[in-house]
Amino acid sequence: MTHRTNTRKTAFTLIELLVVISIISLLISILLPALGKARKAANTLKCANQLKQFGVVEAIYNAEFNDWCLPNKIWTTNNGLTVSNTSSTPADELMIPWFNNTVLRNGMNIGYGNGGSKWYSFRQQYVCPEASWCLSDPKKGNGIEYYRIERAYGQNIDTTKRGNLTNNTIPTSLEDTAGLKMGTYRLTEVLKASQKMRMADAVAGNLTMFHSDNYIGEYNATNAVAYRHDKSANVLHFDGHVLRKPRQDVVYNRDLFAVYE
Repeated sequence: MTHRTNTRKTAFTLIELLVVISIISLLISILLPALGKARKAANTLKCANQLKQFGVVEAIYNAEFNDWCLPNKIWTTNNGLTVSNTSSTPADELMIPWFNNTVLRNGMNIGYGNGGSKWYSFRQQYVCPEASWCLSDPKKGNGIEYYRIERAYGQNIDTTKRGNLTNNTIPTSLEDTAGLKMGTYRLTEVLKASQKMRMADAVAGNLTMFHSDNYIGEYNATNAVAYRHDKSANVLHFDGHVLRKPRQDVVYNRDLFAVYE
């Protein structure tokens, strides 16, 4: 006698599939915010580490050049990044901002490539990951993307001091032809170096207390600190340490900006 065994193929019912999809959707909705927060925390840490690198180079500059801090601007030639746009003037070409200073670029092993303009001279790894304006506007040079670093970081230029600075790398004057203050200090002249801002998250290369509450977003705020890390900004102090400070601790805070007080 032959016995036949009936085999029944099993499959998910529509209701079972809907339940599984609902559970997966629920898990995703729970996990995505946590992943987003973790990503932002990692970006904040990367930004802080980048500012610490600037602080290390600043210390090298202090040691090499008789305690002078890295100047905000200098007027010289042949630092390897004098190519600007077609509307630039001879004075524009001679002016070198802090981020293109030879000592800084050598100290950070950045090199001298650019995207056809001296303003676009930093690669992405040196840019704050949350600096969306900076990252949204690259220029290419030899197939490499370059960015405007002053849309990611800026120097505190409040309470600046006039004077002359000459070093073996870049002979300079700290004043332009109009006698404007260019923003440098001797480190020993900075009072309370552990409290004073040297650099911070920014949307412009220069930072002032007067403009410290101007940030409303990443785009086009003059001399403004950028509170892009959960309404806070990473701040490099003159003694080299970096802290994340909430907006209310930065805005109009003279104890943070005024170098000689």
